[in-house]
Amino acid sequence: MTEDEQDGKGGLVKGKIISMPAPEYPQQAKEEGVEGTVVVQVTMDEEGKIIEANVNSGEPLLREAALAAARLARFTPTTVDGKPVKVTGTINYNFKMDKKDKAKYKKK
Repeated sequence: MTEDEQDGKGGLVKGKIISMPAPEYPQQAKEEGVEGTVVVQVTMDEEGKIIEANVNSGEPLLREAALAAARLARFTPTTVDGKPVKVTGTINYNFKMDKKDKAKYKKK
């Protein structure tokens, strides 16, 4: 898999994205104004399903949400010589609060 951002939602792999659910922004992270990127190392099976996901880096308050989203991602299978193969790679999840949330949770 290769790492390549798309629409700020995540990375691309050699297989095409079938489903890349956006992570839910954790309430506590919003309240504390936490933003950032979480990098998740994933293993994809021969059918394009994520079978393992681990956080490589990122804000602690955002990690579980990124892991949950990564586990739900689906891709078309990656093939080598026409045969589907198991591959590993990374998905980047970018957490950025919108203006409405920034105003709502602005520290007083």
